[in-house]
Amino acid sequence: KRMVQALGISSKEFDKCLNDETIADKILNDRIDGDKKYSINATPTIIINEKKFEGSVSFKNIKKKIEKLI
Repeated sequence: KRMVQALGISSKEFDKCLNDETIADKILNDRIDGDKKYSINATPTIIINEKKFEGSVSFKNIKKKIEKLI
């Protein structure tokens, strides 16, 4: 709660979001959809432009992949 309060979100607002089943359902469904779409089998899994990033998930390799797209 201290972290979100530093961002200007009150404890009451935070609790409201935390207990909102609509938000929880949305997050869960997005996770399930992502798992099906990208065959996620490890954490972290990096998705860039709707494509699963394969290979070493080092910052250096991710940076190279993104720079190729720019």
